[in-house]
Amino acid sequence: MIKERYTYFCCAVNKSVFFTNYKQMVLFIHIGKAAGSSIKIELRTNFHNLKEVHMTPAIQKNVNEADVIVISGRDPIDRLISAYNWRHPRNCNKNNMCNDVTDPIEKQFYQCFPTLSDFIKGKTCLNLFEKVVKGLTIIGHISRGYEYYLKNITFSHFFMIDTYSYETDINCLRKSLGYNASSGSLHIRTKYEGVYETINKLERQVVASWPLVQKDEGWYSWLKSNNKLKCDVTCPPNLFAPPPLQPNFPPNSPNIAPIYPHPIIPLPPTPLIPPNFIQKSSDPNISIISTCSTLSGIHFLLGFALSFVLTKFCSRKKKFEKLSNCENDYSKEKCEELGIERD
Repeated sequence: MIKERYTYFCCAVNKSVFFTNYKQMVLFIHIGKAAGSSIKIELRTNFHNLKEVHMTPAIQKNVNEADVIVISGRDPIDRLISAYNWRHPRNCNKNNMCNDVTDPIEKQFYQCFPTLSDFIKGKTCLNLFEKVVKGLTIIGHISRGYEYYLKNITFSHFFMIDTYSYETDINCLRKSLGYNASSGSLHIRTKYEGVYETINKLERQVVASWPLVQKDEGWYSWLKSNNKLKCDVTCPPNLFAPPPLQPNFPPNSPNIAPIYPHPIIPLPPTPLIPPNFIQKSSDPNISIISTCSTLSGIHFLLGFALSFVLTKFCSRKKKFEKLSNCENDYSKEKCEELGIERD
C-alpha cells in the first residue's frame, strides 16, 4: 500500500528513513484554475523527480509509483467561474499564459454563451449546454475538475494545497516534506485586461445544481476532510535518534532537528539498543524507524567484528613472514634469541 511509504518528515531521522528506502517521486495532480502553476513551480524548484498530471485524467500507475501526492484545490463553483473567464476569447487571446481558443467546440461554446450569465441561464444551444453541465462534453478547464482527474484512481494519502489558504498551506507543505522556501517559490495571480465576470447568490444556487458541479463538490469535501497537510506536525518519539546534527538548540527546547535545504540527509550508524529497551508501538512511523535503526545497529556490530578478525589475521601473517625471513638468514635458535618465534 502506498500509504505505508509515508511518515512525518520534520525529523532528520524520519527523513533519512523515508528517502533512503523509497524512490523520491512527487506526483502533482494539477486541477486547473486552482493555483496549480504556482504549486508546480514550488515543487519543480525543490524536487527533481516531479510527475505532473494536467489536462488528462490521472491513472493508477502514476499513483502507485508516487512517494508524495500533491493536489491543487479550490471551491468547484469559484473554479468554474475562473475557468470560464480564463478561456474567454476576450481574455485568453491577450494573456501570454493562455493559448488562443482554436478548438471548434470551445469556440462554439463561447459563441453560444458570450457572457457567464448566458451560460448559467442556458437558453441557447440547449444540446451543448446539457452536455457541458453533465460533464459529457469537455470545455477547457470548465469540465476538467476533480471528477475528471480523480475518477479512475484510488488513493488515500495526499497533500492538498487550497487556493484560499495558499501561503499557509505551502508553508505547511515545506514543513511536512522538510525543505525550505526557495527563490522559485511564488504565487502567480492572473491579471485580466478584459472583463472578469462573477455571479450573484441566486445564480450560484443554479450552478450548484449542475451534475458536473455536484460531483466536484463531493470530491472537494472529501479532499478537505482527508487532507494529510497538517501545520502542527510533530515527530513521533524515537528511541534510536542520534545526537542533533546542529548543536544550537536552547537547553530547555525540544530536541527537534532543523529544516534542511535538501531532504536527503545521511544517517550515521546507530548503536544497537538491547531488546528490553525497545518499546512496542502501534504507530507505523515508530515501527519503521525502530526496524531501520535496529538493522543499522546490527550492521555496526558486524562491521566491528569483521574488522577485528581481519586485524588479527594480518598481524599473524606479518609475524609469519618475519619469522620466515629470519630463518632464511639465521638458525632457529638465533631467531628465538632475537624474540622471533612461532606461536
